[in-house]
Amino acid sequence: MTEDKKTKKIGRYTVVGRLGKGGMGSVYRVIMPVTGKMVALKLLDPFETLVDVMGMDKVEAIFISEAVIMARLRHPYIADIWDFDYDEKGRPFFIMEYYCKNLGTMIGEHYQIERKSRVISPEEVIHYGSQIIEGLACMHHAGIIHRDIKPFNIMITDLDTVKICDFGMSRQRGEKFPGPDTLKVGSAYYAPPEQMQNPDSADERSDVYAVAVLLYRMLTGELVGMKSLSLSRVNPLYDSAWDRFFEKGLALQPDSRFPDAPAMLDALKHLEIHWENSKKQACRIRSGLGAGQTEAECKQRNEPVRAAGVNAKKIFNVNDLFQPKTYIANRLERKTDEIIIDHATGLLWQFSGSDYSLDRQGADSYIDELNTKKHAGYDQWRLPSVNELLSLIYESTSLESHCAPQYFEPTKKWFWSCDWRSKTTAWYVNMDMGFTGWQNSHCYCYVRAVALVSGAI
Repeated sequence: MTEDKKTKKIGRYTVVGRLGKGGMGSVYRVIMPVTGKMVALKLLDPFETLVDVMGMDKVEAIFISEAVIMARLRHPYIADIWDFDYDEKGRPFFIMEYYCKNLGTMIGEHYQIERKSRVISPEEVIHYGSQIIEGLACMHHAGIIHRDIKPFNIMITDLDTVKICDFGMSRQRGEKFPGPDTLKVGSAYYAPPEQMQNPDSADERSDVYAVAVLLYRMLTGELVGMKSLSLSRVNPLYDSAWDRFFEKGLALQPDSRFPDAPAMLDALKHLEIHWENSKKQACRIRSGLGAGQTEAECKQRNEPVRAAGVNAKKIFNVNDLFQPKTYIANRLERKTDEIIIDHATGLLWQFSGSDYSLDRQGADSYIDELNTKKHAGYDQWRLPSVNELLSLIYESTSLESHCAPQYFEPTKKWFWSCDWRSKTTAWYVNMDMGFTGWQNSHCYCYVRAVALVSGAI
C-alpha cells in the first residue's frame, strides 16, 4: 500500500476505508480510477499464525484459488470478480462489487456469537433462503463446496437480493485440503460436525446443514442447540412442516439431511404455503392493537443529531439490538394518495417515498426537490429522525406486523434518517425488521419524507 499526500492506494485503487479482516486477508472499500465507482478490494493479508501453520506459498495459493473459483461462477446470487492484480509488495488482490449490507449486520450478529440476534420475518427468510440455496445449487453443479456459509458471507444488494461471497474455504469436489489436519475449516456453530472433524469430508450436504443453521437463526435469533428445534412449540405461526424441515436440514448425520440444494429448495418453497395458511389463521384470532400513550410519550425528536455507541442508544431509545425499547400505538389515517397522518405523533408522512434508492447526498437533494415543488401542497418536508422512523415500527415479537392494515408502500424497507454517526456515515432504519443502523453515506437507501404542519391534522 502506497501513500501519496495522505491518499492510500492499493495498485491503481484509492482506499476509502477498511471493511474488515479475516484469517486470509483484509477487505477495503476503494474507488476505481476515472469512473469514481466504489468497489470492494480483498488483499492477501493473512494472520501470522495461519502463515506459521501452512506457509505463505500455500496461503497465497488458497487466496488465488478463491478468486479463480468466484470468476468461474456466473449466477445472480453469487458475487462476481471484476479484476485481479498485485500491489507494489507483490501481494495479490481482487476486486468485487461493493455491497453495503449483509445478513450479519441485518440480524446484528455479534463477535460473541452466542448472543441473541435480531429476528427476520418468515417471508424474508424464505425470500433470502431460496436465493442462497439457488446460488449453492449453481456452485455444487460446478463441483464446488463453499464450506463457510454464515450471515457475514451473504451480502444483500440494493435490490434486496443476496450475493454469496468469501470463497476462501471453498474447495473443488474431491480436492484435498492443503492445511494440517488440526486446522478447522468453517465457522463455529454453522459448520456441520463432519466438516469440523475432517474438512475433506465436506460435500453438498455440509453446505445444506450450514444453510439450515442460518435460516434457523434468522427465524429465532438463536443458534441451534440453544433453543428447541420445534418452532411450532415456541410460536403458533409455525406448523409441523417447519419442524420437519429443520429436523432434516439439521440432522447430525449427512445421510439424514436433504441430499442436495434442489431438494432443500423444494422443501422451503412448500413452507411458504404452510406459512400463509398459519398467518391467516393467527390473524383471524387477533383482537385489536395496543393501547395509546400520552401526548408526551408520542412526541418524537425532530432535530438531527450526531451520535454513536452508547450515546446513540440513549438518544434513539433503543436496546442492544438497536430496536425500540418502547413502541408507539399509532393512529394512522390515509389522508390522500400521497399523505399518511399519524394522529398519535402529529406527523405527516409520504405514503411511498422516493421512487429509487439514493445515497445520503441524493436524499438531501430529494427533500429540496419536494419542497421546491410543494409536494402534496406542503413545503416543509424533511428527512425524519431515527426516533420518528422508529415510531412507525410494530413490536416484532407480536402479530401486528402480520395482521395490521398496510398503510405504507410495502416494498421499500431501508430509509435514511437525518442523523449522522460521523462525517462519512449516517443512520438508517430498516422498517421490515424494526432496527436502526449506520452505513457509509455513499450507500443507498430510500427516503420517506416527513413534515409537521400546524393545522394539517
